[in-house]
This record gives sequence, structure tokens and C-alpha cells, in this order.
Amino acid sequence: MVVAEDMYLYLVLARTSNFKCSVSPTAYWYWRSSSRDNSMLKVDKAIWSLETQKLIRRLDQELFPGGLTFSAYRQLLDRRDVDHAPILSVLPGKLPLGTPTVLGATIIAHARQLNLHSPDDEGVWTAAPEAHVQIRLAEFVGPVRLRLRFLAAGSKARAQQVTRISVNGQEIFQSAVDPWRPMEIERDLYILPQTSVLFIRACCTYTVNPSQEGINVQDGRELGIFLSSITCTRLEPERRPKMK
Repeated sequence: MVVAEDMYLYLVLARTSNFKCSVSPTAYWYWRSSSRDNSMLKVDKAIWSLETQKLIRRLDQELFPGGLTFSAYRQLLDRRDVDHAPILSVLPGKLPLGTPTVLGATIIAHARQLNLHSPDDEGVWTAAPEAHVQIRLAEFVGPVRLRLRFLAAGSKARAQQVTRISVNGQEIFQSAVDPWRPMEIERDLYILPQTSVLFIRACCTYTVNPSQEGINVQDGRELGIFLSSITCTRLEPERRPKMK
């Protein structure tokens, strides 16, 4: 972030435990009070607005100790006029049941995630050896059958590429894979109806830079695992898999 990174840090820390705010400042500001001494005063208003929007989008789905999301707190504390358009969060897309769904922008763009590249029309690449994404289901479920299509990047000159994928802490795949070969796995899982969330963690031994490997000179990204599509189908209650 260009500006407001301190407020972002405070809010990230605040979500981890109960906290209290002081009604008075804890320090006085007697220095860097002019545009000559304080570079922040020279930052364009458009950049402040853009960075504020970025901070809001990063935090809006985060749950705070009081049981409300950052988005809910903002709306409760908003003192602006009623007719003033509030800054509302962009809710992440929800995964429909029983339908193969590409893990593109509709599902991934505003979801909680770590180490993912921007999604495209065919799916999303992980950007580091370990990455995760949280996907909301469109309906409350219990036992489900999950089908996931993916592939892993790799290099013949490097070590064997081992891929591990888990969903909500349940490992659904772990094996050495042939680089760049599409794969499909299917597993029966139990998803808590209270959450109806898929927390997908994807890990690989290493990432590959297509430009440096001579695969695609125009792609300088670090690529790990390509998550292509997912299908989540509800199972009858009697077919609920046993929890290990």
C-alpha cells in the first residue's frame, strides 16, 4: 500500500483479540507538520481514495472479536447523511451446487485468499509454494462430493513436483505429478452447514517462471498450481463420509 499501511496493520491486529480505544491521543505531533517536511501531505487525493478502497476490500470480510465483519462495523458506525451513498463491500461470488464452475474472477476475485495471481477465464494460478482461497457455497450443505480439476507447473531440470491439496483441513490429494498435465480428483467430504465454506489449500514443491524456462517469454510470473474448475454436489445424509 502507498498510504494508510499503518491503519491496515492496526486493524489486522485488532481482529485477533478484544481491544480498547483511547479517547485521547497517546502522542503529540510537533514535527513534519509542513508539506516540505512531511511527504504524506504531497500525496494526491486520488491515491488516498484508491488506497482507502483497497484497505476496505482487503478487510471487509474479516471477522472481528465482537462477531461482526469489518463491513458490518463500518455500516453501524457510518455517521454520514442517510442519502449519502455508503462505501459498500463487494461480496465474493458463491459456488452453486451440482454445476462445474470455473475458478475465475466471479468466484475468486473478492474471496479471502493468499498467494494467488489474478484469475482469468479458465481458472487461477497460485503464486507461491503454498496458497489458499476460501470459497462460499450458495447453499447450506453437509455431505458433498467434490470434483476438482487442476494442473501443476514444473521443469524437467528441477526436482520432482509434489502437489498437496486439502479442503477444510481434509487432505484430498498428495502425490508427485507430471508437470503441465491436467488432472481431476474426486472426494467425498463433510462440510459444516453452519459455515458452508470451502477452504482450499494448494501446496507444491516449487514454482516455475515460464519466461526464464523458455516456455512463454511473455509470462514472467511465478506459477505453482493452476486451479481450473470445481464441482460440489450434495450427497444424501446416509452417504456422509466418516471423519478421520
